[in-house]
Amino acid sequence: GWRRYHSSFYLFGGVSFGCASPLFFPALETAATLTVAGYLFTFGSLAFTIADATEWWYFRGGCLFDRPNCVDAVDRRGEGDTMGDGVNFAISAVGSFTYFVGSCFFIPAIANYALGSDIFALGSLVIVVAQVAKLVRAHRSVGLDADRPATTIDALAGVGGLFYFCGSWPEPTATYAAFFTLGGVAYFASAVVMQYRYFVTLPLPPEGATTSLGPFLPVAV
Repeated sequence: GWRRYHSSFYLFGGVSFGCASPLFFPALETAATLTVAGYLFTFGSLAFTIADATEWWYFRGGCLFDRPNCVDAVDRRGEGDTMGDGVNFAISAVGSFTYFVGSCFFIPAIANYALGSDIFALGSLVIVVAQVAKLVRAHRSVGLDADRPATTIDALAGVGGLFYFCGSWPEPTATYAAFFTLGGVAYFASAVVMQYRYFVTLPLPPEGATTSLGPFLPVAV
């Protein structure tokens, strides 16, 4: 179902970033490990982009591209307005896609680390903004304690983005590998908590429940 689909891509991104980041430490840095890291970041950021796009499509505000199911989209969240969710998740998707673009320049065949780092830093900043906005909105609406796993997921993702930003801007420093590794750990931890939230703390919807995922999935579980 959609939770499995969304969380699997998010977990793949978290694992990829977590495995790629330590490869930039001088003791591990070789042509081969840089190649592996470049591809891990690229495919991992693509997975994050798909995960965020899936979430945006599911909770998009204003029922974009799905006017007939507008009421269903609102009722799923139990809220009268989904615009905040739509904008917030769209920003996250933009940040992840920016990661993807920057990561492509980490692949040795393309190899423009300066440009890639700048784009990667921009993606990190966008992610931080998106995650802070999610936490602020949650605090104002229901409180951060209402869904602690969700709060933890968003907080860890924001911390991960901050670490990657610190490691890649204004330019990679001697300690960037440490910042990258901490960011990778935070993203991975965020993905693990997502599995816990989706499959332990949240009740599953009825088998075969319809969704508005359209091109992503026909049913939600």
